[in-house]
Amino acid sequence: FEGTRPGVEVLSNINYWTLQSFINYQMKKFKTARFCVSHKGGNGRPRISKQKVKRMKNLILNKENQSSRSVAARVGICQKSVVNIMKRENCKAYHKYKVQKLTEVHK
Repeated sequence: FEGTRPGVEVLSNINYWTLQSFINYQMKKFKTARFCVSHKGGNGRPRISKQKVKRMKNLILNKENQSSRSVAARVGICQKSVVNIMKRENCKAYHKYKVQKLTEVHK
C-alpha cells in the first residue's frame, strides 16, 4: 500500500487528542536531536543488557533442563524476551521428549 492515503472513514475514527499527542511527541523527539538522521529512535523501552543476553545464552547452551521459562526466571527478564533473543541468536531451548524404547521386534 505504498503511496496510498487513508480514506475519510479511517481519518474520521482517529481521536483528535490522540493525534495531537502523537504529533507533539514526534516534534519533541526531533527537536532534541536537531537532525532527522540522529533522532531518538524506538519507543523508549530500555534494551536488555549484553551481560544478561550472554548469561542467558550460557544457560541455554548448557542443556541442563533449561526451558525458556526457567532461563527467564534465573536471569530476571520476561519469558517472551528470552524467546525473542533465542530466535535472534539462533539458539534452541532444551526440551525433554519421551521416546519409545525399541525392542527386537522393532529392529
